[in-house]
Amino acid sequence: MWNTEKFQQSSAWETRGILVVNGVWLADGSRCTLINVYAPHDLRQKWELWDNIATVAEQHKDSCVGIIGDFNAIRDPSE
Repeated sequence: MWNTEKFQQSSAWETRGILVVNGVWLADGSRCTLINVYAPHDLRQKWELWDNIATVAEQHKDSCVGIIGDFNAIRDPSE
């Protein structure tokens, strides 16, 4: 999935709407947590998802945290 000479995965898990990958960036030994998001369309479910993301980020505050993905956000209601 990625260059194992650059990043070493230590764990991965998923829950509703997110995939979390923990590991070490080998260039400098820093710990990293990547949160890949697939957000629901429903606003209430989005709030729950953001609560989950905040909890994961707080649990890994000693590492670099990156949040990426599809947030199902729109700029205009016609979208």
